[in-house]
Amino acid sequence: MRAIRSNGLSLVLRVCLPLLAAGCGSRVASSDSGLPDAGSSSDTRLPTGPWSFNPEDGGGASPAVALKPDPAGGAGALLVVARGVPKLQGVAFRLSFDPKQVAVSRHEAGGSWYGSGKDLVSRFKVRPEGELWAGVGYSGSFSLAAESEVTLARLEVTLSGSTPAKLAFRVGRNLVIDPDGAKVKVSWLGGTFTRAAK
Repeated sequence: MRAIRSNGLSLVLRVCLPLLAAGCGSRVASSDSGLPDAGSSSDTRLPTGPWSFNPEDGGGASPAVALKPDPAGGAGALLVVARGVPKLQGVAFRLSFDPKQVAVSRHEAGGSWYGSGKDLVSRFKVRPEGELWAGVGYSGSFSLAAESEVTLARLEVTLSGSTPAKLAFRVGRNLVIDPDGAKVKVSWLGGTFTRAAK
């Protein structure tokens, strides 16, 4: 049993968590983020009302990892959810945003991972160029049943400015694995915060 748990832990550390290491890729230049420059505007009629999150996820893509608003949180509360994955052992992702508009104030593993008595490994790091690097997974050969929607992570962000603020998963920097260490192909769906007119 100990050998299985040790192998699983090394699998999580070897496959998921290296995406958090600085050696996984060069520092991201602002032109590489895939996000539009917020820029500035002389228009004095910019919206100043409450923020709302508009997810790219319409619920049709499966399997998928997606951002959605957290109904139990405030305007900046988001959930990272997965669905359509029968056996999910670990996930790693890089979430990009404009750091002039979005500041990640809180991050944690989602509640779906807990309550099973299984050992969980989770790492989060906010990068100054505007990325959240995250890796969450079980040690051992355990898995999370994610055929129906499960919460992988919970985030809280602070928003500033008035222009739309996009959050997107970095292409080629995201990974879902099953207990055998095989990569699971999923759609990665972000979204955009917009501010209503007051």
